[in-house]
Amino acid sequence: MALVPMKQTIEVVKSTTDDWGRTIPSVPVSYKCRVEEKLNVVKNEAGEEATTTLKILLDKLVDIDYDDTVIFVNELGIKTSRKPAKINVIRDFGGKALLTEVYL
Repeated sequence: MALVPMKQTIEVVKSTTDDWGRTIPSVPVSYKCRVEEKLNVVKNEAGEEATTTLKILLDKLVDIDYDDTVIFVNELGIKTSRKPAKINVIRDFGGKALLTEVYL
């Protein structure tokens, strides 16, 4: 059971390449999550400031990478499809992963 209610759903399309470096389409994987639509300023993986509009909380440790594409459709039917700007794993005192935080 998650710490926060997970009422929304996202799809993650993994980024895979063949031997020649061409992108191979993969099957999207759905995850239950909590999405907050607000403006955030975060530091991306390069250490630069990035402005994001979505904060996604996923239960436990989720296999998501900076090259993956995350697709979210809100209640009004507005579709957002982007690559993560920041991925953060929230852990408890014992080191167990509680939530995965993703900013788009």
